[in-house]
Amino acid sequence: MGTSKIERSVIIHRPLEEVFNFVSDAKYTEVWFPWIVESGKISTGPYGVGTVEYEIVNQFYFFHKVKNICKVTNYQPNKVIERYIETPAFLPWRSKFFYESVKGGTKLTYTITWEPSGLYRPFNLFFMILFSLMDLKIPLGRLKHLMESQD
Repeated sequence: MGTSKIERSVIIHRPLEEVFNFVSDAKYTEVWFPWIVESGKISTGPYGVGTVEYEIVNQFYFFHKVKNICKVTNYQPNKVIERYIETPAFLPWRSKFFYESVKGGTKLTYTITWEPSGLYRPFNLFFMILFSLMDLKIPLGRLKHLMESQD
């Protein structure tokens, strides 16, 4: 069993640099991503590969909070940010935001990947359902609405 993946894209009618800066700033994550109830930057210094970017607290089922630590593994300004997410409750996973300039705005593609191995292998269907329930169209739709409604 290899890598499992969920991917969604959205066109945001705002300049690429503006979308990149907004999405990559941890202080805004909880504004547009509905399952994140707290987020904040941990490390100091320049932002880039190796940065312990921020911790996020996800809320599942309205009562269970899970704290995750996000580490930047790939950073190319105005193009891509990839993160490795460690979580105590589930297997580690990766997120990738890929930015492309398109006519009239920015195409943002968000990908979540994970590799169910060892003890997690039998639970891959569970993780697929979990990440599907987090349907990435919802946060991307909120992000689009929020950014396009700005002056």
